[in-house]
Amino acid sequence: MKFKAFLKLTFISIMKNLPNMLLTFSIFPIFLGLIVGYFQKDYFTPSVETPIMSISILDEDNSNQSKNLIDFLNNEQMKQIIKTDEEEAKYELIIPKGYEASLLNNGESNIEIHVKKDGSVRRAEILGDIIDRYNEEISQGLYIEDKIVQMDIPQEET
Repeated sequence: MKFKAFLKLTFISIMKNLPNMLLTFSIFPIFLGLIVGYFQKDYFTPSVETPIMSISILDEDNSNQSKNLIDFLNNEQMKQIIKTDEEEAKYELIIPKGYEASLLNNGESNIEIHVKKDGSVRRAEILGDIIDRYNEEISQGLYIEDKIVQMDIPQEET
């Protein structure tokens, strides 16, 4: 009998306070989360529009491959990361003479990256990794192209 009375009183109090419970435990937290999310949405969106690093390029080789490297660094995808600017440059990229020959001979290309006083060494390493990866891919492509040209393949007469 006591249990039945306890259940009846509990059920009546729950029904009496149901709107307050729903407001407190479900609607209010959702509303609060939406308001906080609206005002803090700028903290969680990365700003990809501004480039990470600003570089200046000094081309001492003036070959086709050095121009291709400069075009690669200035293409639309790389502009999200790298901005080529002579005045505001934090990194100086020097393409030495013999760059194209070193790519053709599958040798090591000694591109120099100088970090200015307000630049980060870690970002210079990232730039060096990007350029090394580019050089590796171009060198492999040139090597394969050279081997195909050197092959003695007879052409069939049509």
